[in-house]
Amino acid sequence: MADNETKKEYLKSYKKNYDKLKALEEQLSSIREVKQSAKTQTLYGMPKGTKQTDISDYMVRLDDLISKINNHKNVCMQLLVDIEESIIKMEHGIECQILHKKYIEFKDWEQICTEIGYCWKQTHRYHNKAIDNFLMT
Repeated sequence: MADNETKKEYLKSYKKNYDKLKALEEQLSSIREVKQSAKTQTLYGMPKGTKQTDISDYMVRLDDLISKINNHKNVCMQLLVDIEESIIKMEHGIECQILHKKYIEFKDWEQICTEIGYCWKQTHRYHNKAIDNFLMT
């Protein structure tokens, strides 16, 4: 059976993967914007020295990044499903709520306290109990 720090790291791993996915998606968007601005410059009479290798390099880089994004989406989705299933199996509703809000919705402690209607200390007590009762799949 995993210790509590291992459980917390497992729960936090979804956010880490989610953040990585968002960074990859931003990188894809940036690459597309750069390519689009290069096309616009060419259309407006700017130098037309674009080499075919530039376009093929762009396409290779784009395909590689899209592949990374798709792989990372699959990892994120599987991790999300696994964590959600483990949270749903928990016996106490308040513990489920706290874990879901903290590790799936990425809410800070103030938001969680407000939403569940408990003080900071009680919320952390329930969180500690939830981590104790959480079973990793």
